Amino acid sequence: MWVAMVGLIIGLAVALAILSSNAWDPTSLVRFGAGDVERRVYAEHWLGPGVWLAPDMGHDGKFFFIQAMDPFFAEPDQHAVFLDRPTYRARRMLYPTLASLGGLLGPQAIVWNFVILNVLGMAAGTYFTSRVATELGRSAWLGLAFALNPGLIFEFIVDGSGVLAAAFLMAAVFLLIRGSHWWGAMGLAAAALARETMILAAVGVGLFLVWKHRRLPPIALALPFLVLGGWTLYLSGRLSEGVREDLVGFDLPFAGFAKAMGRWLANPAMTIDLALGILLMTIVLLVLSLTFKAPSVLASSVVGLALLPLVTSEYTWLSFFDSLRILAPVVTAFLVLWRSMRKPSVARSG
Repeated sequence: MWVAMVGLIIGLAVALAILSSNAWDPTSLVRFGAGDVERRVYAEHWLGPGVWLAPDMGHDGKFFFIQAMDPFFAEPDQHAVFLDRPTYRARRMLYPTLASLGGLLGPQAIVWNFVILNVLGMAAGTYFTSRVATELGRSAWLGLAFALNPGLIFEFIVDGSGVLAAAFLMAAVFLLIRGSHWWGAMGLAAAALARETMILAAVGVGLFLVWKHRRLPPIALALPFLVLGGWTLYLSGRLSEGVREDLVGFDLPFAGFAKAMGRWLANPAMTIDLALGILLMTIVLLVLSLTFKAPSVLASSVVGLALLPLVTSEYTWLSFFDSLRILAPVVTAFLVLWRSMRKPSVARSG
């Protein structure tokens, strides 16, 4: 609990640092962009003319705000039409739904709830990461691998759903290690509804349990697929374009990273992006290696997330701001796994 308190303090510190430097305006985390006229007009309609505007096109928070205004897409012609990629955005429903309490709250309450959810998510994620670390025989203070994860802090800064998704993932891992399959499956389902790529965690855990017990995984692990599939089916009837797969951000294996490498080397101003890109790719490869050397619930939960960036486009890798966010759960798991590998017999028991 002491570690969780530190995670809570870190979350509060991030929120206070941003809010205090922007006249305590919570829309400074939502980040509507001055250059995005269409969504700027939408924001000013619902939040008033004083809405805080980023000097560029803004970031993810603006789309989550639009979803929170109509989380079940009851009036898609009024709100969902302002989403840039409706299918891609709409699958990430948990964060905006919780922020608006299912559409019951107004716009001013929603923007404050985004901050509250991320602060609580930092505390909860730190707590469950700490519990996972102790289950692997390591120090509870490794829970700070969650709260101090730069990718999750970046998610917080742009009102993204990554903190919530990662917190549910770590909760699910802890519950699964303790043998609570149904509660663990509910955690995986919640993580997938916060960020759809988290369904790869359910795939990885299922394959690990098949390998470990030499039989089909518990029926409970079907829950994340049923929940995400059910929500996707619901969306197909609510969105005018239906539901279609968005492959814009994908490329051939390692091709995106190689293209980004070429851009980094050609631009001296991107030295930090180059260094962090190489570091992140190294972490990805180490996580894959650790997973095959000493399979565990934690390792299997992130192995799919580690494989994903190998087939993403150069734009995913190009900026460390984006790559750190995408790989945030992998980085946290790596820090716990790397330390736990010092005691292989304990790690395998997970």
